[in-house]
Amino acid sequence: TNCGQTGTEGPTQSDCNSEYSGTSLEGQVTVNNGIQQWTVPYDGTYTIEVWGAQGGTSGRYSGGLGARMRGDFLLQAEVMLNILVGQTGQNLSNCNTGAGGGSFVWDYIESPIIISGGGGGAGGANQGNDGVSTQNGTNAYPSGGSPGTNGNGADPGGAGWYSNGINGPNGAGGGISPLN
Repeated sequence: TNCGQTGTEGPTQSDCNSEYSGTSLEGQVTVNNGIQQWTVPYDGTYTIEVWGAQGGTSGRYSGGLGARMRGDFLLQAEVMLNILVGQTGQNLSNCNTGAGGGSFVWDYIESPIIISGGGGGAGGANQGNDGVSTQNGTNAYPSGGSPGTNGNGADPGGAGWYSNGINGPNGAGGGISPLN
């Protein structure tokens, strides 16, 4: 989970301690700069499911939904996984809003295991695009731009695995790659 955190910063250790209290994850998750880290307790097949966050809402227009990915992975004991959970984009009235963050799980050698794209933010009089579960992103609507491709960030827009997104007009910040 996002451990109750919103905005551009990830959760703190205290946020996750509260979120996971009384569950099987209590005391098992360490937070490092907003990235949750969990060590695989024993060899086996694990189901990992990730959801990108929804984009922000603008007036009566909704942000796009985040994509959902799920898979079974053979993991070895003592491997530490890094988990970055995307957060909902900023809601604003009658103007362009923030996109939802993607969710990423990767191993200690910085190899992605599973990634799910966040939804686009609504703008003025347009719904946000839904997130995708492909290597390439989508164009911003209606302004276009260049979508992220092959794990690289968009121009302007969200980050990819390999690179940040480019900043947009009017001070809109591009997304930041988990590697950064």
